[in-house]
Amino acid sequence: MVESVNCGFCVHGLAITSLLDIFIYSFYFIFEVNIMLCKRTYKNQITLPKKVMEQFEDYEYFEVKVSKGKIVLEPVKMIPKDKILLERVRDKISALGMTSQDIEDAITWARKE
Repeated sequence: MVESVNCGFCVHGLAITSLLDIFIYSFYFIFEVNIMLCKRTYKNQITLPKKVMEQFEDYEYFEVKVSKGKIVLEPVKMIPKDKILLERVRDKISALGMTSQDIEDAITWARKE
């Protein structure tokens, strides 16, 4: 619940009660710093604001860490393990100088045995 504050004036719902408040508001207005709040639920879940998530539409996973008393989320591109393995095999075949015909010959030979 927000308490009612007797102040000289309010800007965008912010009570301006001192010169420091005016300075802080001016800083946020000049540098266009947008403060958005997230509330933690009883299940320890938070919902990030839509304006924030619009900048990370290509990401589904985020690495979470605590740094200097702050929660830091970093977007992570997840690559399926089998895709990584397939890339390693392709790199190895390329490094060995094998052609697709060499691979077909090896498969034919292996199936004869």
